[in-house]
Amino acid sequence: MGGILSSRLSTSLHLGMIEPTLKPSRDALEDFSITALLGITLFPAIGVLAFLASSLLHLEFPSLYAAVTACLCAGLLIAIVVSFFSYYAAIVSTRFGLDPDNVVIPMISGFMDFLGTNSLLFALVFLKIA
Repeated sequence: MGGILSSRLSTSLHLGMIEPTLKPSRDALEDFSITALLGITLFPAIGVLAFLASSLLHLEFPSLYAAVTACLCAGLLIAIVVSFFSYYAAIVSTRFGLDPDNVVIPMISGFMDFLGTNSLLFALVFLKIA
C-alpha cells in the first residue's frame, strides 16, 4: 500500500502533475483515496484469512466479526497515516535532490511494518478484543 502510493506520488512530482506544497493537491488526495480503498478491502480480507487459519489450526482466536472489525480499523488508520507520511517524505526527498523511488519506498516499507503492528494492537485494545 505504502509503496504503491509512494510510487504514484513520486511519479506525479517528477512529471509536475502535483506541486510540492504543504497542503496536498486534489490529485494527491485522489491518490490518498486509492490508498484508503486498498485499506478498506485488503485489511478485512486479512482478518478473514487469519480467522480461517486459526480455525483450521484449532487456535484460540477472536470471532470473525471481531477479527474483521479490528483489521478494518487498523487498515483505515494505516491508510491515513501512510498517505500523509508518503506525501511529505516524497516532497522532502525531492527538495533534497534525492530520487523518491530510491528513498521513500524503502522508508515507507519499514514504517508500514512498525505502523501495521501497532495499529492492529491499538485496534484490538480500542475495541476491547485484547
